[in-house]
Amino acid sequence: MTHNPCQGALLADNGHVRVYAASLRPGEPTAHVVARLLEADPAVPARFEVAHTPEGIPFLEVPGGGDDPLPSISVSHSRSLVAVAVAPSGCPVGVDAETTGRDRQLRRVAPRFLSGAQLPRWSADPVMLLRAWTLKEALYKAALTPGLPMDEIPLPEEGEGSVELRGRRYATAVLPSPYADNVISLAYLADSSFNV
Repeated sequence: MTHNPCQGALLADNGHVRVYAASLRPGEPTAHVVARLLEADPAVPARFEVAHTPEGIPFLEVPGGGDDPLPSISVSHSRSLVAVAVAPSGCPVGVDAETTGRDRQLRRVAPRFLSGAQLPRWSADPVMLLRAWTLKEALYKAALTPGLPMDEIPLPEEGEGSVELRGRRYATAVLPSPYADNVISLAYLADSSFNV
């Protein structure tokens, strides 16, 4: 995959959900990078604004209104990266990007975000632990359930595939990233109306 890390890269496109990422330069406003990444997506209108629900969930709106359904979005950023996921209108989607090297911090909080059954498998290795964290964050965002306890969020067997959460099936993936110091995970509702 060739890309300019500052301009951004298309990390995933399964014909349903697309994920973009770009480097975040020191002092650069995250909102500018988010806008640049969204402008690259064919489903995003030429004129748009990113707004937020009272719970902080980002969504697209057209200045002055509009009748066309707009894609669903999710946004995440780490110290050095911004990631944006774009899905069909009404399809809940979540993306999470985290910087590596947080081993000590994640090990300390692992018992709060991993269930007792998940803890032995996912906390044995720092890479697996960071993948578990990003998958759970992406699933939390896609589930659209504020206050959902993190330890109740299931994890897929191999980090990719699907999980059932609160009676709904979500597709998940840990994405290949050209950004070596980051892990990026995706989750989206995979019920029959959005099946890939």
